[in-house]
Amino acid sequence: METIKDPIKPQLILFDYGHTLLSEPGWDPMKGLRALLEYADRRCSEEEIQHIYAVGSEYYDTVIMPVKEQGGDIPWKTAARLVLGSCGVGLTISPDEAEDIYWNAETCGAVMPGADKMLDAIASLGIRYGVVSNLTMSGEALERRIRRLIPHAVPELVVTSSDIGVRKPNPMIFGYALSRCGASAEHTWFCGDNPQADVEGSSAAGMYPVWYDSDIECPYRDKERESTPSCDMLRIREWSEMTGLLELL
Repeated sequence: METIKDPIKPQLILFDYGHTLLSEPGWDPMKGLRALLEYADRRCSEEEIQHIYAVGSEYYDTVIMPVKEQGGDIPWKTAARLVLGSCGVGLTISPDEAEDIYWNAETCGAVMPGADKMLDAIASLGIRYGVVSNLTMSGEALERRIRRLIPHAVPELVVTSSDIGVRKPNPMIFGYALSRCGASAEHTWFCGDNPQADVEGSSAAGMYPVWYDSDIECPYRDKERESTPSCDMLRIREWSEMTGLLELL
């Protein structure tokens, strides 16, 4: 554990989602699509399934990624409606049901090591918690996932970039979360694995940043190309390090 900035005991801790509280093992979007098409309004051939997947991939590369690179986001439900509709496919289930079916088949999710015990520990210390994630899935879907995997630790707030249209490190998403929780930045910690989006972003928003720099491999991060955050922070590799510090404050 490395502490550069002297911390004060927080009233609220906000967490990133991916590779911070939960991971996404076995991520496979084709599995998600196949599961979703079980609820299509007509039977799709294998050729059609491959075509829908290709259309979705092109839409992601040419539309969604440029939006993300500009700091915005597009909800999964919006993208799914466009991709399926343009391929002449409808669904017999609600958008919320479709989101859960697709995502749970794409990856069932898993708790990061020690995250559940850490959430129990901060609750015992009277510290509230919420989740702020750069994610195309909705906050409602993410909350359902958290409730399924960590049922004893329900967050006070769950918000994703697709809910409000901006991604971390934009200060608006941090300010939105603080406002919704009725909390001040001065008494809030933010924990995440991304040096820029989570650590530098939350620091710029006035919160105390915690860099969860785990040794656990993350499939979508290239740690060799990442730079160390340029702000004061707490750097941890295991959640027990943070809970140990909190118990001393």
